[in-house]
Amino acid sequence: MADATPRSAQADATTFDYADFKDRLKELAAVLERMVAAESADALKAGCDEARKLLAEADAAVEDLSRRTDAMKAAALAGRSHLEERIRAQPLFAVGIAAAAGFLLASLLQRGRS
Repeated sequence: MADATPRSAQADATTFDYADFKDRLKELAAVLERMVAAESADALKAGCDEARKLLAEADAAVEDLSRRTDAMKAAALAGRSHLEERIRAQPLFAVGIAAAAGFLLASLLQRGRS
């Protein structure tokens, strides 16, 4: 059964920008450092507000990552189910593919030892 979603759209839906997330956490740490160094109550309040905003963004990013992880798990299970169906439908073909893969792997390993 073919999936109607193009591969490029699937890849975009499952990517997570760790560098951006790390930058946001560094930004949060800088805000917290400025809060500690702040001398006035207004600066402290502004720093707290900015820190809350950044924490909310980080929380949203973690939630998004969790949703994407769940989607990837579901896709992996669906792929496994499809593979199992194909193996049951054509068991000799599956054995032939496995034997060919084993032969290829063994010959590659032998070349590495030579």
